[in-house]
Amino acid sequence: MAFLPYLASFLLPIGVITGNYLGGPETVIGIIVMFVFYPVFDIILGSRQGHTGIPAGSFIWGESILRVHVLMQMGVVGTLLWRAYQDGPSWTTFAAALSSGCVSGASGIIVAHELGHRRPQSLSWWMSQLNLLCVCYNHYTTEHNHNHHLYVGTDADPASAPAGRGLWSQIAISLPQQFISSWRIQAKKAKNKSSNPMLRFLLLQGGIIFAIGALLSWWASLAFLLQSLFAVLLLEYVNYIRHYGLRRGPDGKQTEQQSWQTDARWTAWTLFEVSLHPDHHLRASLPFWKLRAIENAPTLPVGYYGLFWVCVFPPLWRRWIDSRIPSISI
Repeated sequence: MAFLPYLASFLLPIGVITGNYLGGPETVIGIIVMFVFYPVFDIILGSRQGHTGIPAGSFIWGESILRVHVLMQMGVVGTLLWRAYQDGPSWTTFAAALSSGCVSGASGIIVAHELGHRRPQSLSWWMSQLNLLCVCYNHYTTEHNHNHHLYVGTDADPASAPAGRGLWSQIAISLPQQFISSWRIQAKKAKNKSSNPMLRFLLLQGGIIFAIGALLSWWASLAFLLQSLFAVLLLEYVNYIRHYGLRRGPDGKQTEQQSWQTDARWTAWTLFEVSLHPDHHLRASLPFWKLRAIENAPTLPVGYYGLFWVCVFPPLWRRWIDSRIPSISI
């Protein structure tokens, strides 16, 4: 019973797969659900009071939900390619790509984030790489696990936005820096340039894009790239809001003060407790069902979805959030 609320996370991928299959106006289902209904749900359902995790013995249920989401992600991408092949240069192709990107950025990359913290080369870890391959973003695991978690809240972490920097400026700065950082991390481990996993992933991603174009159509390739880009933008939005303005010195110890927390129910249920981010940073190896709210952590006013429309307008975002930044971070 404890895992029943997390089944709500399947609402978006089921809706998008249905919309991609039916075509026509239904291709906008994902966009409407993500940016209209989810913010409303986030606000209406409110927040829990100090979530303390789910009891022991939850591995099978929790891991099964995540793995089913990987299969759903394949269904989303597959139906998107089919819709693009059928419709070609039609508005429905682009609507389906954006709707699919909503799933890829939410349950797709968020699930990849969760599974990417499992033991390297395990089945769950490889499933995370499969999800990331669907959005051409496989370097994320390297950057997130080996740089972001070490240097969060410092200038060495591209994903930690300082106070005053808007969302769009942060994305423009963060995306290339994260790629360069992950390349350098893997280059240090590789015996030579050709053995760098980053290079292999780039070749694989390029091969997939070319194969889609050759076997289906170049409109399908474009749709695949568009949903990938939109998914990455949504990921960087989440990165932005969960670390914005929270800083520490280069030699300062990482605490719960470097991550924003929200116990909003809808965000927690559909994004697998990634909103309990302070505890995730302090105990990164724990699965989502063991994370708990930390009493003294900086707290966002509503969930991730409820913040979206304010966040995309930097002046509104700064007016709402800057006053909430703990004085220790200013």
